[in-house]
Amino acid sequence: MNIIFLDMDGVLAEYRSFESPEQYLQPGYYESLKPHQNVIDGIKQFKKENTDVEIYVISAYYVAPGAVAPQEKRAWLQEQFPE
Repeated sequence: MNIIFLDMDGVLAEYRSFESPEQYLQPGYYESLKPHQNVIDGIKQFKKENTDVEIYVISAYYVAPGAVAPQEKRAWLQEQFPE
């Protein structure tokens, strides 16, 4: 079994520069990231043609009390890759 790891920020989704780390903690930040649709479409096509390959998304986020990044990133990925 072959495995491919992909990053979310700047690879699957747009990367937005920020003025302060607090911007990353704002609700809605991650869910509003625009997808790089050509990359997502390419991954879906690649997966159809290579069913023996597992694809995982890796992504980091700031850990802070009440942070919504983990939930928003999962929701974003679920929207882009419902399969």
